[in-house]
Amino acid sequence: MELALQVLIMAVLAGPVSSLSCYTCSGFTSWSSCPATQANTCSPTSTACGAAVVLLQANSLSATNYIRSCLPPSLCNTQMSLSTGQLNATFNSLCCTTNSCNTNTLAEFTPMTLGTLQCYGGVNQQSAVTCSNAEDHCFTVTAPNLVTVSGCASLSACNNMASIGAYFGVPSSASASCCTGPLCNQASPASNSLVCYTCSSSSPGSCAQLSVCSPPFTTCGSFAVQLVQNGTSTTQYLQTCATPQTCNVPLSISIGLFSATAFSQCCTSSLCNLVNSVQAFTPPSGTLQCYGGVNQQSNVTCRNIEDHCFTITMSNVPTISGCASQSVCANMATTGAYFGLPSNVTASCCTGSFCNRANPVSNSTVCYTCSSSSPGSCARFSVCSPSFTTCGSFAVQLVENGVSSTQYFQSCAYPGICNSPLSFNYGIVSASVNAQCCTTSLCNLVNSVTVSPEAPNSKTCYVGVNGAIQGIVQCKGSETLCFTIGLASAGTVRGCTSQGVCDNYATVIGFFGDTPTTNPICCSGNLCNSSWRPRWSPILFLLLLTAMTFFY
Repeated sequence: MELALQVLIMAVLAGPVSSLSCYTCSGFTSWSSCPATQANTCSPTSTACGAAVVLLQANSLSATNYIRSCLPPSLCNTQMSLSTGQLNATFNSLCCTTNSCNTNTLAEFTPMTLGTLQCYGGVNQQSAVTCSNAEDHCFTVTAPNLVTVSGCASLSACNNMASIGAYFGVPSSASASCCTGPLCNQASPASNSLVCYTCSSSSPGSCAQLSVCSPPFTTCGSFAVQLVQNGTSTTQYLQTCATPQTCNVPLSISIGLFSATAFSQCCTSSLCNLVNSVQAFTPPSGTLQCYGGVNQQSNVTCRNIEDHCFTITMSNVPTISGCASQSVCANMATTGAYFGLPSNVTASCCTGSFCNRANPVSNSTVCYTCSSSSPGSCARFSVCSPSFTTCGSFAVQLVENGVSSTQYFQSCAYPGICNSPLSFNYGIVSASVNAQCCTTSLCNLVNSVTVSPEAPNSKTCYVGVNGAIQGIVQCKGSETLCFTIGLASAGTVRGCTSQGVCDNYATVIGFFGDTPTTNPICCSGNLCNSSWRPRWSPILFLLLLTAMTFFY
């Protein structure tokens, strides 16, 4: 990031020599990190000496850059604000016109409230952004063969898009434009394309994510999906592109182990489904009975709006059967996709009790498969491969550079990582996994697993990445071993770990999207992991990830 700031400063300073001289520095902690000690001669286009503060905010992270420099008039005595949804940036400057006069300090510019203007925002316009009270324009920046970046901007930012682009490394061939009016900055929309809000939540309300719809999804829909298992009901609220056939009619399916009913309201103009106010209810029981479950292991009494029996078969995987409404049978490809079924399934519906008898083809385990930032229920299935013989619910806590986040998963699970704590720590990254597993198909509907910080224990280990020993760490809770392992993302890493990670390292590391490049060496003594240093050093993935958090 510091290099990007230097590029901006050099871009401002480039040009022939003039007589004005200004203090020049850049720091990230406070004005004391940018002392007025080194003066440089300005270019003819930079006719003032300035002090400036740049504030960047991305999610929960923020960074402030303090700058003294020669500045052009357009960047003098101005406040700028820009936001894309993922990134907010502000600029505040104060200028003077005599040699080495820029010794003053000033605070960052922070808009106080949200305004009323909304703009398309983010990368390739995947969201709607509510602008701050300082941002009265929408902007779009496009570069040949690259993504489009859009959002909100103040008029002063619109007037300095070239300098802002240089700051963020945007190619000089990029084009930038600003406009006034809500959502005026849609970039090259396809002819008559429908745009809908697209969200999923455990409570009804408004939405900010956008999707451009493609045929046959020609309406915007709001859905309330009620899931029931063993008498326990949960409701999910969706806004999305929808097919007309699934709109304004109840969609209902029961397989014995669980049932799902979707209620919807649809509309036909872009962004008409901002607020989801759909209500869900439980249909009463009817009289129709069907074979149900995985490989038809049960009989199901249908609800009164479920007037068909159905069977779904897939090559070499279990048969799924149960009750369905006519609206589901008429749109099995669309509703099947919602429940995570592959496109190559064969689905059939019939009328009459127990008309859906089929021959089971497999004893494979079928598990709910979801990922969310909050615990709850799930509606998608996965057929497990032979080594994954249990269904799991996971809570994963990741701490990276002091920033903690928790993610919740339901999926097929390898028995070795079930029902025992999994934890590791190699300094800048630590992770704790709590898993609860069960052994029957579709037994992991609701994820109620929690994960809590563990207390330090008496174990100490060396920590470091890319082959270096960077310090000593106090291990926590179940971390009773020191380890050394090669990872594709971070080279040779050292730290604390639990026995379960050592025994199932490939599965656990893969759980975090990484790949082990060596077998681990786990040892039980304090500071026993000082040896074994391969000579190669892969890309500094963790540093790159941190940089991407700031800029995307």
